Amino acid sequence: MKNLINRLSEIAPLFDEFYLIREPSEIRTKESEKIKQPLNYFGGFESQILMLVNSLPDLDHTDREMLNNLVEKAIKITWDKVALLNLAKNQDYSVLEIMNELNPKKTIIWGCDEQPDELTGGPKYQVAIWKTGEVLRVEGPEAYRSNSDNKRMLWEQIQILLALK
Repeated sequence: MKNLINRLSEIAPLFDEFYLIREPSEIRTKESEKIKQPLNYFGGFESQILMLVNSLPDLDHTDREMLNNLVEKAIKITWDKVALLNLAKNQDYSVLEIMNELNPKKTIIWGCDEQPDELTGGPKYQVAIWKTGEVLRVEGPEAYRSNSDNKRMLWEQIQILLALK
């Protein structure tokens, strides 16, 4: 680089102006300047109900079926009303960033304990108020496959969260 600058001084009288342009590989992007991908979720989110999971590479078939039955048969709404967002497919975002961007009225956080922040660090099975809505933290979907006590606690809190009782 110094060599180039020294050579430029030799030929400077031949030109009106010089511009030193750095190659793109030399340009460093700040963390805050990174362009985030848009949030990727399943469903329509019309009723501003959000379900957060964290499952790589995707939800297990049994868990997906359980969530589908919960939405369509137990709660009796369609996926047009609900958004199911997998943190593993939205790695540019923290739970807080997702909540701030979507501003859901009702949120169920399924597990997601590996994403520590003020939303995922509280007690489970208790509806809590957070900014624009209510949040319910529960175990990951796999915890409800065969544990009827967990299923009962889950259903009781979902009824409270969604005012189904």
